[in-house]
Amino acid sequence: MKDAARAASREAEREIILQVLTRTRWNRRRAAQELQISYKALLYKMKQIGCEEYGA
Repeated sequence: MKDAARAASREAEREIILQVLTRTRWNRRRAAQELQISYKALLYKMKQIGCEEYGA
């Protein structure tokens, strides 16, 4: 049960990050501001979800 919840949470986080990055035209600093997280945290999360190379 925990694994399913964790996977759903990760997928939701991934979708939100990708939506904000698309809206900001992959301006990572602005996306981090909109998400109210640090720039480094956004980079870490992007690496985790495997999307750091998109939009470049």
